[in-house]
Amino acid sequence: MARPKRRVEKQEKPTIAIIGEGESEKAYFNQLKSKYRNVHFRLEPDLPSSSDIAGIEKKAIYLIKKRDFDMVLCHVDKDVIYRSDEARKKFYQVLDKYRRKKNSNIHFFASMPCFELWFLFHFTDQITYCRECPRMEKQLKEYFPNYEKKPDIIKNLYEQIKDKLDDAKKRSRQLRIQNEQNQCGDDALCCDVDLMIDRLDKVTR
Repeated sequence: MARPKRRVEKQEKPTIAIIGEGESEKAYFNQLKSKYRNVHFRLEPDLPSSSDIAGIEKKAIYLIKKRDFDMVLCHVDKDVIYRSDEARKKFYQVLDKYRRKKNSNIHFFASMPCFELWFLFHFTDQITYCRECPRMEKQLKEYFPNYEKKPDIIKNLYEQIKDKLDDAKKRSRQLRIQNEQNQCGDDALCCDVDLMIDRLDKVTR
C-alpha cells in the first residue's frame, strides 16, 4: 500500500514596505525588487513633500497595524531634516526610540545629505563634504554624467550601477566606521542604504 503523500505547506512570502521621499530612491528600490524574488515589496510614495519624521512614523505604524506588512523600512534625507532644529530633534528622538526596541518591525535609515551619496559610492569614496543635495548631485555627475531626476533617466538606474553594488556597500561601511572612530557629529556625511539592503538580505534568506 502506497504511503499517502505528505502535505508541504507553502511558506508565505514576507511583505516589506519601503518608505522613501525622493524620486530617485523610489525608482532605485522599485528596480531592486528584481533581486528579491521571494519577498513582496511595496513602495509607499504618498508622503508629504517635506521630510516630516512624525508623518513617516505615522505612515509606518499604519502599514504594520492596518495593512499587515511584516516590516517597514524608512529612508530619510538629512539635508531637509537639518533645515530646522525642531525637525532635527524630533528625528533623533524617533530614531533612538526604534533603535532601542527589540525585534522592531519598523526601521529608520538616513543619508547625509541625501540618497545621491549612495549612488556616488558606487564610483568613488573621494567625496567632498557638503550639506546640500544639489552639491552632492554635482559630484555624482562627474562619474555618472547622465544622472537626472527624470523618469526616463532613473527608470533603469539600478541596472546601470548594480555591478558596483559591493563597492558601494564597502564604502558605506568604511564611512560609518570612520565616523565612529573620529567621533564625528550628527551632520557628518553618512549613508545607511547598505544597512537597508543587509536587512532585506537577512529577511529573504
